[in-house]
Amino acid sequence: MTQLPTQPQQQTQTRPAESELDRLMKLRTSIETESPEFAKIAPPNVDNERFMRAAKSWMMSNPDIARCSKSTIMFALMKCAKDGLLPDGKQAFINVFLDRKAGTYSATYQRMVECCVVILQRNYPGISLTRGVVYKGDVFTHEVTEAGRKIKHVPTGESEKDADITHAYIIASFPDGRSFSEVMSIGQINKRKAVSRSASSDYGPWKRWFPDMCKKSAIHDLMKTLPGLDLADEDDFDRDETPQRQHQPTLDDLAADILEPAPPREPGDDETE
Repeated sequence: MTQLPTQPQQQTQTRPAESELDRLMKLRTSIETESPEFAKIAPPNVDNERFMRAAKSWMMSNPDIARCSKSTIMFALMKCAKDGLLPDGKQAFINVFLDRKAGTYSATYQRMVECCVVILQRNYPGISLTRGVVYKGDVFTHEVTEAGRKIKHVPTGESEKDADITHAYIIASFPDGRSFSEVMSIGQINKRKAVSRSASSDYGPWKRWFPDMCKKSAIHDLMKTLPGLDLADEDDFDRDETPQRQHQPTLDDLAADILEPAPPREPGDDETE
């Protein structure tokens, strides 16, 4: 019996897995091409080149952004540009959240302390703001009297460590002589932090800009008490303080995601939430 020759087995070639750095660079290049779109919706006083520099710097500083789709990144940056803010961690921050049920990551726009200042200045022309954080060793007193709260803060420079912050405060002085203020202890601030979705993220604002987040907490509590200020008009003003709420953007008006979905994390990898 004649044995037929066997067909050589075809070797399947597998494409090397795309690294997070490669994907991050592709995302960055793709976002750069959208620069004209950001310029169209930003207020006239916003320097688009400065906005793009801040956006690219943010993308390279947070490796987890490589796991987000382009659509959620665009949505977050579009909202930031529309508000006329820079995603630099001072005015605004683009955070990365994990939807545990869907197993997907999304970029989310979050306003920071300087945005609070802009809102106050916009609503109260002529307002003067004094804000700060108190460290261990500083001279700090505050008391409530019939004439209002009296705050005295004399920094000594003994420490500027995040762990040594004891208080945050804000004083708002109006042209007519009225003054409003708010003081928060580190205990109150940490309670606010505990319900924040970004508290556990190594790349989130609570880890990277803790003093600013302390100031933001005090400013936001003050804003709740100021006469004539309706925070309901400030869309998603306090998104970061709302626990366990996932943001699902609709982007019919934006370009479709041009990249494949990010690969799921392997068990044991760190998660950002």
